Amino acid sequence: MVPFPAQLDDKEQILRLLGGFWSGTYEGQDLLAEALRARYKLTEQTFERLQEASDCRSRLNVPLFRHETWRYLSISSKDIANFPNLYGENTTYNDSSVYGRRSPTLPFFCPFPEDISDCSLITNRLSNSSVTMVRGLDFSIDNAKKIIRFNNNPFNDDRIVKQKTDDGYEEVILWMYKPKIDRQYVFYHFGHIINMWAKSSPEYRDIVNNVYDCLCDGTSVGKTLDAISIATGIPLANGDETVQYIEDDKLHKLVITDKKVYKFSKRAAVSVSVGDALSQDQAITTGFTYSELNRGLVPAGIHALSLSPEVLSKRFVSELGFSNEAESLVVESDLNGKTKVSFDLGGHPFDVEAFWDEVHERGLTSGKTLASYLDTRTNKTGEPEASNLPASINPLTFLAENLFRYGAMIVRINSADVMTNSVGVDKLSYVRRLLPPHTHLFLILALPSIEEDVNLYEDGYVPETDTFTAANTLEDEIDQTDTQETIIGRVVSGGCL
Repeated sequence: MVPFPAQLDDKEQILRLLGGFWSGTYEGQDLLAEALRARYKLTEQTFERLQEASDCRSRLNVPLFRHETWRYLSISSKDIANFPNLYGENTTYNDSSVYGRRSPTLPFFCPFPEDISDCSLITNRLSNSSVTMVRGLDFSIDNAKKIIRFNNNPFNDDRIVKQKTDDGYEEVILWMYKPKIDRQYVFYHFGHIINMWAKSSPEYRDIVNNVYDCLCDGTSVGKTLDAISIATGIPLANGDETVQYIEDDKLHKLVITDKKVYKFSKRAAVSVSVGDALSQDQAITTGFTYSELNRGLVPAGIHALSLSPEVLSKRFVSELGFSNEAESLVVESDLNGKTKVSFDLGGHPFDVEAFWDEVHERGLTSGKTLASYLDTRTNKTGEPEASNLPASINPLTFLAENLFRYGAMIVRINSADVMTNSVGVDKLSYVRRLLPPHTHLFLILALPSIEEDVNLYEDGYVPETDTFTAANTLEDEIDQTDTQETIIGRVVSGGCL
């Protein structure tokens, strides 16, 4: 679209465009210029609406937020009185604080409008404001809890006009300059088609576009990894770049290359060093790692994998676990004298037994059992015995070497490294739609563990223990003369056709 003429925001330029009479002869130039400038602002706002409607036609250019010049923020003392204490405020309740009530000594919190995502400036009036508050210095916004925190109570500022409401409370009205209003453009135009909702953000738009790219152009392992990276906020390397610096700022751990700055969680463990050349989709931290099993190798740190009934067969009730450690091989003979082998698996005993029965039956049907494949003899005549078979087998390695060499991948996510501004790990369920045909993804979500020693007693003191009866059984005798049996009879009559 044609860009809106920005020079009309200048009052002198407006008068020059009107002509010499209005700019040089007319005495009410200031009033006229202000009136035309106000009209210009309204026209500019209408133009922005038209631009947003035009951009919504493309999923690549769909706007994230609506930008209005001004939006008022009403704060009522009624909301403040009913606003409870919040977790994480380091509040103690042994002095004047009362749980569930707002303490006057705590920072000033109040509810924030649901449809507004962000705002940089707040003033006390539209023109010639005497109070200007800046986000990050005078106030902060918590979108997760939908609250706004002021460093100073606006009800205590005489420069801010207060008025009485009909219910007897006080109310102040502040003005937000160019707030970001979330109208859910991405969801209502494109996200609802794939049934994926999230708060509007660049990451949400990226993952929606990623799904559409897979649906339109076909999927791949690379696009699947991109979706996981967007959902968790943990980036992979773009490739063809060299690490130059590894630094920390106030909120993030930074890996700086000659082409890009990668941001990670403060606690992330970096797996690259300064001077390393990064390849495409290379993991930079241990928070997001992946490994394809095409070489038959199990990546380090994987202790076991569980196969669901969807992967094995619908006849199984629950999952079967394959550990990454040596298990003794169990050798036995069936009723027909055929050698049957098995090893320990995790899962319900009925499922484990049914699994090995099916493996053996399929071997008999194909003419070569699992025992025949494991036979170490050169001259394989007759059924193998225990001495002709390996003593132990690593179940997970066995799967990687024989079954998952084609189209299987392991992705490990450290939940502690997921970025706070990410779309969320719940969107990983959509990755199933993006997997290429005949490809299986093992997704491991590692939860952080907390270990701490607690010394309950000091100086070797051990308290004495004693027992007590928590409740006594009540017994009471009822005399039979105190009861009377009563029989009540009723006659119910009716008719039928």
